[in-house]
Amino acid sequence: MPVNQKAHKGLVFLSLFAACLWISCAKDIEYDDIEVNVAGPTAIAHFGDEFFYVLNSDFDQRYDTGSILVLDRDGAKIGSVNTPRLGTSLKVAGNVMIATYSSDVKKDAMVEVYSLDADPKAPKLEKSFPLKDSQPVNIALVEDYDFFAVTCSNGDLYIGQLNDDRSKSTLKLVRKYKYPRRAIYIDKTREMLFAFPTMDYGVSITRDERFEDLKTYITDEPTNFPNGIPDRYEINAEQRNFIAQRFRYQFVVYDIEAARTAKFPLKENEDVLSEMRFLYFNLKDKAGKADYPEDSDTKKKFYRTNFWAAIPDPTVTDDSAFLLSHRDPYAKDLKKGNDVIQVKIKGPASILKPSGDPLLPPMLDTYFEFTRKYGFTPEQPAKPFPAAIVAQKVGGKDVLLVNHFNNLNVTKEGAKFSLAQKDFGSTHARYELEGQPPNISYYEMAMMSDGRTLAGSFFGHMVLLFDVDPSTNITEAKVTEIK
Repeated sequence: MPVNQKAHKGLVFLSLFAACLWISCAKDIEYDDIEVNVAGPTAIAHFGDEFFYVLNSDFDQRYDTGSILVLDRDGAKIGSVNTPRLGTSLKVAGNVMIATYSSDVKKDAMVEVYSLDADPKAPKLEKSFPLKDSQPVNIALVEDYDFFAVTCSNGDLYIGQLNDDRSKSTLKLVRKYKYPRRAIYIDKTREMLFAFPTMDYGVSITRDERFEDLKTYITDEPTNFPNGIPDRYEINAEQRNFIAQRFRYQFVVYDIEAARTAKFPLKENEDVLSEMRFLYFNLKDKAGKADYPEDSDTKKKFYRTNFWAAIPDPTVTDDSAFLLSHRDPYAKDLKKGNDVIQVKIKGPASILKPSGDPLLPPMLDTYFEFTRKYGFTPEQPAKPFPAAIVAQKVGGKDVLLVNHFNNLNVTKEGAKFSLAQKDFGSTHARYELEGQPPNISYYEMAMMSDGRTLAGSFFGHMVLLFDVDPSTNITEAKVTEIK
């Protein structure tokens, strides 16, 4: 079903924020200035190996605003910039910073563009974009590329263009996709944007499923070859017209180059069905064996959903691959359904570009190849639910950090937050820092090139500084709490 306004409130901490909105309605209440305090950090970024930035949401309204807190690499607080409350995402690329904020009863949702050119210790706000009908959940921002993307909980996609004069940057609503896609990646070489479905913010209502794909139904009389679309979704005219049931298993291919030529027109979901592709793949264990016996059933494809983050793959030197974190709390085997996956892009860009009949999309294996990079059974924690991921070369090795959380409700029995470390060259990893909710509820993190890492504790109102060393266990790291 299309995501409605009620469903939006469950996305990206919005359900958590909703509990505090009544406070915003109060009259004549004076709040302290946030200054350099940490208050509900939702996102963390870094500038080279010099500075960290913390987006403080102040979700429980301890202060009069939110902030972007600036720390040096040793965790010393340098200063802060006051921002709207309820920050949701923060990205830095080169000398540009972009932050997003959810709405409350006093203000619209917001996207802000900051410049770090003059002084990275003091981000300068250059442009603000209010969003009247959307709640932003994530940003795709790439260094040395003029365009960025913002995805929203109702499926809206915004494309921004950075001007040399940052104050003249623009942001346009270009798509109304009707389904949330938090995991977004910009391939600047091919000028394509990929956005993957997300309906799991600690309270999942979707899961991976196996469906038959033996035929192609242009009409009720099928042809005897598969087309990547589950037969059950196209067996008759009623099913073919019920497109909303497909969204949870579809990722988006958005052609930035073509859209730029057309001046980024706004299009409705129903007008761009060829941009939506079904997502299906099987994975193998460390020995190269199939995860499940059912993987050998050629009549069925394993359709996937619930992707949290998409980031560049440090093991490649071009845009030929990226990494995706994937969550399935209903998996037949939890340790086989929660992974970090390498997506390798194959073939020419022409295969990727949306065109033609949406009932005859190019087969997925002609342009994408999926390989598990993290999530092999020996390296999985007891409750593996990958969310935020960062990957970085540290000491000549490609290191991956994975945030796990199984439920954003920290009062729920069994709620767990952790950070796991893996060196891509190792046979497996079981190095994990475990949080004790609600005090240490690991969430987003940022890692510098020498392994210096800052992680946020959303409910604990703190950030945690430590070093990642590929030669040692992450549990041996000295963790410094900063409040």
